[in-house]
Amino acid sequence: MDALFFSPVAIMLALVPGPNNFCALNNGIRRGVGVALLATFGRVTAFAIFLTVSAVGLGAMLLASEAAFTAVKWVGALYLFYLGWRAWRSREFHGLELADGVGPGAATSTQVQKGVFALVMQEFLLGITNPKAIMLFAAIFPQFI
Repeated sequence: MDALFFSPVAIMLALVPGPNNFCALNNGIRRGVGVALLATFGRVTAFAIFLTVSAVGLGAMLLASEAAFTAVKWVGALYLFYLGWRAWRSREFHGLELADGVGPGAATSTQVQKGVFALVMQEFLLGITNPKAIMLFAAIFPQFI
């Protein structure tokens, strides 16, 4: 019964712009909707870990430990900086190659398969180090258990 009340709250909080949503939007623009949807399995895995930890009660311990929360927050910030730096230095930042039918969404199936795993890992690392997600699952979720 409590899941019925938690679901709308979680959906509303998930729609608030943040690093995970911008990452998915970027993946969708560059690789297409299907690949972006597959990549969200990384984020879902990270959130499942948070749900499990929170349900066990360790989320409250993480919030109580200022040092642990600060460490996770800084790791997340450094990872976001790394992703931004890598995107800024990539070829794709300088323009799209549209000659000969090559462009976003025109990758071969082997390129897409290799890229999907990297995108899943990117979404997972972004989700697991996202302070907003930590707060959501550590502070809000236990109220519905």
